[in-house]
Amino acid sequence: MKAKLRENRKYIILSAVAVAAIVLFAVLSKVFALYPDFTLAYVMPVTKGILTAIKWVMNFVPFSVTEVVIALMLAYLAVMLIVGVIGLIRKLVRRLRGRYRVTVRAMRREGAEPAYAAEEPEQKKTPLMKEIATVLITIAAVLFFFGISFGFVYNIPIVADGIGLESEPYDKQLLYETTLYMAEHANACRRRLVEEGFTGTAELVRQSDQFDFNETAAILKESYRSLGEQYSIYRGLPAKPKRLLTSEAISYTGIAGMFLPFTGEANINVDSPVFALPQTMAHEMAHSLVIGRENEADFSGFLACVNSTDTLTQYSGYAMALLSCTNDLYAADPELYYDVREQIDPGVLQDFAEYSKHVNKYKGIVNNVSASINDLSIKIRGDELGIQAYSKVVDLLVGWVAQQQPQ
Repeated sequence: MKAKLRENRKYIILSAVAVAAIVLFAVLSKVFALYPDFTLAYVMPVTKGILTAIKWVMNFVPFSVTEVVIALMLAYLAVMLIVGVIGLIRKLVRRLRGRYRVTVRAMRREGAEPAYAAEEPEQKKTPLMKEIATVLITIAAVLFFFGISFGFVYNIPIVADGIGLESEPYDKQLLYETTLYMAEHANACRRRLVEEGFTGTAELVRQSDQFDFNETAAILKESYRSLGEQYSIYRGLPAKPKRLLTSEAISYTGIAGMFLPFTGEANINVDSPVFALPQTMAHEMAHSLVIGRENEADFSGFLACVNSTDTLTQYSGYAMALLSCTNDLYAADPELYYDVREQIDPGVLQDFAEYSKHVNKYKGIVNNVSASINDLSIKIRGDELGIQAYSKVVDLLVGWVAQQQPQ
């Protein structure tokens, strides 16, 4: 009994330490967000160092380790569920059959009753406190690794200051001019693609014989290297984009790509129209350079695309930016939206129609649940906008276009 109490006391102490670590993680997350200058000066270098080491190793692996880990976790959960159900059924069957025996213990006292016991031998159970301590320690370790490798700096805005953008409120006229700018450049890129003989912009990647995933990844890597020469926030080793083998299944969740600091991989859903994929790849690569906020990663992806020397990659950046801008412009002033729409090349509009058709094909319960989980995940990481944060890329696009105009 004393040994059991000592053992429980040990696990209680471990559980308390784990809970304290989880609370400390939450406190540090708030403190680092409140003091961004300190965080960028002292935490960001550590985060970049850890991520660089992980990316350096993972870039040599030709497949998505993230996908393998997720598959193994799902398989483990499925096996545990099956084992649990089988165990429950066996237990119920034994009870229904009444397979019990009576064991009479040697008892000297008068009126003693025999004790009833199950036929099967008693199995040694893992102490409950040990299981609780194991779970809490695992959670604490995962949280702290996530924090130091990405989470502590995730919600700190760095792009506007990093490239010298003025983040001032804008009116619908500026939004109109930005949308028109994107339309003009998307039109020019689309026409240039036709001249170059590239006709499959709206084709799905798996059906295209003109799109080269690895070549596009190399183009974007070079583009980020070039951006890094101008802006320090883009310096470093970007993650190598990796195709997800289960892309079509993942499309039902509405996920276009994902970056996890635990593996340092830019995982890409390639079940996508060709013209949209370079922007997605560049977005996830931006996350790997510790651009945490979704709108900033989207804008960084835009910069990487339009800064490249490849026409398709440039078109992807301008076209997806145009899509974001037109959505906001329609909400602000439908008349201005239709004015811009009339000036968009028919080929671009056709690409948008095919993109919308492809996305809508997968909408349903799974997509809605996934969106809710993603929304909650982003909010937990400190961005109160949740999935609405993606649409805030337009703020940065407006500032960038204003910066391009002659003074």
